[in-house]
Amino acid sequence: MTTKAAKLFRESHLLHVVKSFDAQQKHVHSPLDVFLRKYFLAHKAIGSHDRTWIGDAVYHICRHRLLLEHFTKDSSPESLVNLFLNSETPALHKEARSAPDHVRCSFPLELYQRIQRSYGEQTFNICSRLNEKATTTIRANILKIRRDTLLRDLRAREYDVSSCQYSPVGIRFHQKVNMAMLPEFKEGKMEMQDEASQIGALCVEARPGDHVLDYCAGSAGKTLAFAPYMKQQGKVYLHDVRPAMLQQASKRLARAGIHNATLVQSAEQLKKHLGIMDWVLVDVPCTGIGTLRRNPDMKWTYSDDWLKTLIRQQRDICEKAMQYLKPSGQLVYSTCSILQEENEDQVEWIKRTLGLELTKAPFKTLPLPQGMDGFFAATFARPEPRQVHITSSSSSSSSS
Repeated sequence: MTTKAAKLFRESHLLHVVKSFDAQQKHVHSPLDVFLRKYFLAHKAIGSHDRTWIGDAVYHICRHRLLLEHFTKDSSPESLVNLFLNSETPALHKEARSAPDHVRCSFPLELYQRIQRSYGEQTFNICSRLNEKATTTIRANILKIRRDTLLRDLRAREYDVSSCQYSPVGIRFHQKVNMAMLPEFKEGKMEMQDEASQIGALCVEARPGDHVLDYCAGSAGKTLAFAPYMKQQGKVYLHDVRPAMLQQASKRLARAGIHNATLVQSAEQLKKHLGIMDWVLVDVPCTGIGTLRRNPDMKWTYSDDWLKTLIRQQRDICEKAMQYLKPSGQLVYSTCSILQEENEDQVEWIKRTLGLELTKAPFKTLPLPQGMDGFFAATFARPEPRQVHITSSSSSSSSS
């Protein structure tokens, strides 16, 4: 295939992807990464280099869509792709200096204003960071390998990697890598996980012999981070209402060599464990605003009505989950959101309504350039019983 033909080949697929994804979103929302995976599986003729180029281009258009639309006569996929292919984003930013801030950083107005309520003048910079490419970060599985050993092995094969600054088990890749093909991944020595998520998971300070409930476990991402510190002693219960997620959790736990975990989908079965947990993690469903670098399509589906629904759901989950704590147990509430309504406001609600107290200052990150995603985690416990001291009156004990 000539250079010109190869260029036309991938550009035609780029247009087809954008058109197909737009058409699908009118009927049902499918995450962009899932859509791309299915598209590439259905088009085997697209080689690895073209897949990378097409994927990067689609994500770029998704991140900067509103800015691109500002310079087109219509919002058609053809116009967006044509502008992408014939312009540079920094130049568009300069030309759009007089446009509203939410257009310049390509955020829907409703979401931009919601973030602004939490961060005021920081909003434009935060949203701009959320348009950057996500970093690739993995977590060493200390059940199978030390971080320094994993770093040494990767560097020996000339991978450009470095230790994460804050997570004691995190490693950052400075190049694009197919993680699923690495032997260390296949052997369960490492898992992909953002550094902020790693630190948030370690707010569950589970130790050998503890009983832990991961109440919204998903595919076990947080359990995989804290369970190794239990050294296969004690028990982790993973609960989720989605069977497919627990199936993925089972595979990941097996690969990681974690044997002290039990999957519990049924709420009735879970009730057998009321009041016995040392730790309960509620990694609640949220807007995911802190992870928009990885999932830029999510910002185009945001609405304040959806946020209100999530807030009610988060509170309902917390009420149910705290019933599993033993009297001295601790509850960790976490989100991958940066919105005050899902984080600090929920902390106040938990304190006021559920009667729990913070055991320490919450862990919170905002998206950092070439760094962590936005994340929030708060640790709660029941208040210590107050001791009442009764003193006897000397006059009442004396004889009259």
